[in-house]
Amino acid sequence: MAGLAVLVPFVVYAEEDTLAEHCEYETPRLKEEYWPVFPNNPAADEAGHVPVVDIVLDVWGKPIHAVMVSTGHEDIADLCIGSASLMDFTPAIACGEPVDGFYRHAFQTYFYPDRHNVDGTVTLPAAAFRMPRNLLENLFRASMVEDQVVLRFKIHVGSDGKIQEVVGYTEWERHLASKVFPKLTEFMTFTPAKAQGFPSESHLILVMDLRRGTIRNEISKRLAMAEGHQPMPEKLEASGYEPGKEYAVGLSLYPNGTVQDIQFLTVLNRQEALSAINAFRQWRVEPASANKGNFHGIKVTYTYLEDEPTAVMLKDIENIVRTPPKPIKRPAPHYPSKLRREGLQGYAIVEFVVCKKGRVPTARAAIATHPWFGEAAVAAVRKWKFEPATLDGEPVATYVRVPIPFKFRR
Repeated sequence: MAGLAVLVPFVVYAEEDTLAEHCEYETPRLKEEYWPVFPNNPAADEAGHVPVVDIVLDVWGKPIHAVMVSTGHEDIADLCIGSASLMDFTPAIACGEPVDGFYRHAFQTYFYPDRHNVDGTVTLPAAAFRMPRNLLENLFRASMVEDQVVLRFKIHVGSDGKIQEVVGYTEWERHLASKVFPKLTEFMTFTPAKAQGFPSESHLILVMDLRRGTIRNEISKRLAMAEGHQPMPEKLEASGYEPGKEYAVGLSLYPNGTVQDIQFLTVLNRQEALSAINAFRQWRVEPASANKGNFHGIKVTYTYLEDEPTAVMLKDIENIVRTPPKPIKRPAPHYPSKLRREGLQGYAIVEFVVCKKGRVPTARAAIATHPWFGEAAVAAVRKWKFEPATLDGEPVATYVRVPIPFKFRR
């Protein structure tokens, strides 16, 4: 049985005596990712850092603004910002309604030219597709089992923009190139390279860094945010703001104190939300504060005054302390008999909610290599029991995503 992997967006519930109506918040999620063709490998430096952009999303999850926030990639800033505008997200949800949202994105998957094979190419090819994120999750889980989550492939793109060949370097990459990529290359098309004004073949290197926890640390290292930099939202006259109205946001933090996520805890109109995103995405608190115990982030409560151009804080910044749910009872799923007899192995990724009482009221198979694996995994998860997650000492409902492998014991 695999260990429990928990992805927990923090949720704040209102207390009866609070002035503002606090509400649940759902973070935007990346649905379709665009893979840019960089002129060179941006992670080729000694530290191996990748470019990072901040993306502002509208209520439909469409990017409406992006800005480069990592250092050392100024030469490809325009390409990164343009690539961010081509991605698709689920919208942020606050108080049950879609709202403008914020997403900090690291370019972990990208192409760059194989320098040995592009002599004479003047214009690089450009990807003309978006990759569904769930396909990357499949690759991640399978590669995690193989203990190889940074993948590299040689890609031969024809003068018609279609992929002619995919070659892996390692045994696992060669397996993926022969078994997985034939299904992907049907829609992985390119605007072809041009040599002397005519469409030309090109040879690219595809890098796929599928790490999650490690890459979050890498993101924070290159963010160009000064420690103690804490701008407040600007007052926008057109927003129809209410003087004295209480606003609250939660900021999830990276270990160095930079912002990972912004979550609206009170209702904001669009202009108020955009002003909040533009200000709070630049915050950086003391790293020491961000590493104490189960410290998860901070809560900022603020308001607007008639004679002030920016918002002012109503109270001191509050730490948000979170503990994840702890499993009490986790019966293993039943291995489907027919699949066992056929020697078929696989896995399922189950998404579910652990309620405030520690039960699992809802669960679904987000990914399954066979429908029966998904059904068996969901049936098992519905029987699981937990000590509920807590937020500032109070039990809260929590979203959980866990991989469940179906493998024969040797």
